[in-house]
Amino acid sequence: MIESHQNELFVEPKSSAGPKLLAGLAALLITALVFAGYALLRKRHAGSLVSSQQASTTETSKPPKALIIIDEALLQGGKTTIGGIVRNTSSEKLEGLAVELELRRRKDAVLETAIHTLGSC
Repeated sequence: MIESHQNELFVEPKSSAGPKLLAGLAALLITALVFAGYALLRKRHAGSLVSSQQASTTETSKPPKALIIIDEALLQGGKTTIGGIVRNTSSEKLEGLAVELELRRRKDAVLETAIHTLGSC
């Protein structure tokens, strides 16, 4: 067996406040930059929300002039029948009304558009 009686030397690091202080300042700087970026993005987002809300409130929505209620579809053989009610909700006489229906087939999901004209209400 080899016996070694060597003295192990350990070098103790010098305790210097410089690197610790520099690391602390770097951490504070990075934290401040992240916070400032977050505040800037939040302010920009709030401004865009206000402008979009002002744009949407300038468009005045008019009350509907007709109420359209569609009944459940009735299957009779190979045909499907759709019925419903159209009510005039305004005080004026409505002429030239048309109802546009978007119908989707169940078997192949093809979208069909059908326009039906109605009499005066």
